[in-house]
Amino acid sequence: PGRLRAQPALPRVSLASFLLQLLNGLSSASALFLVAAGLTLIFGVTRIVNFAHGSLYMLGAYCAYALTEALASVLGRGGASFWPAMLLAALAVAAIGALLEALLLKRLYAAPELLQLTATFAVVLIVRDVTLAAWGAEDLLGPRAPGLAGTFEIFGRAIPQYDLFLIAVGPLVLLALTWLVTRTRFGMLIRAASEDRVLTGALGVDQARLFTAVFALGAFLGVRREGRRRPVVAGEHDLADDADVAIGDRARTVRTVVTREVTRKARRGIRRQHGFVHRETRIG
Repeated sequence: PGRLRAQPALPRVSLASFLLQLLNGLSSASALFLVAAGLTLIFGVTRIVNFAHGSLYMLGAYCAYALTEALASVLGRGGASFWPAMLLAALAVAAIGALLEALLLKRLYAAPELLQLTATFAVVLIVRDVTLAAWGAEDLLGPRAPGLAGTFEIFGRAIPQYDLFLIAVGPLVLLALTWLVTRTRFGMLIRAASEDRVLTGALGVDQARLFTAVFALGAFLGVRREGRRRPVVAGEHDLADDADVAIGDRARTVRTVVTREVTRKARRGIRRQHGFVHRETRIG
């Protein structure tokens, strides 16, 4: 009874398995980055809690599917129809995002965060119902990305070419955004608006157009079409690996809003208790 039991030996992970998991993780991280970059850009400038960012991505996936099928009937299957459809879908969602910002979100910049959250969640429900009405609830399978449908053999393990494509695209998008924000006049305006809106407006910058352009750019970046043959399901506004970005951001948003409201109530109660609150004086 006093003897120690031998611990079972842990299974060893081969180099091929480790490399495969590493590449899969980098591919998923790159895909999440493409969505998170647009979400971060929008929040950094407009300070809007965009709960509907995942819904815009879902709408872009459906637009890409519809445009791919439409162009394929005219130009045939292949890169001549696939890649233009992806670009047109991203531009369409950017236009929808700009329209959403101009008609709805522009009126909520000075509103409390809870009202912004409620309004953008209403957009989530509207987009979901529109996609259900337009495309139905069944799974839709789009074509594979031309030229990226095969696999690479690494240490005897098959890795999809599209995953490696995503790993390369992520850093390229990061470099492009870094150049845009740090080397262009538009990026200078973005950094100025994110630091001080009042001073930016006092310098004569049209903030309305700037915010609309930033929202459209963020929606454009949020659209990423799966090159693998995966189903697109209406109502799932946080599709597959993009769910982590949306859910994580929303969880942080809810915690921030709740903490801010609790802190505000606590400070107000302390000030009332010590008589620091200026009461309104009624005349007559």
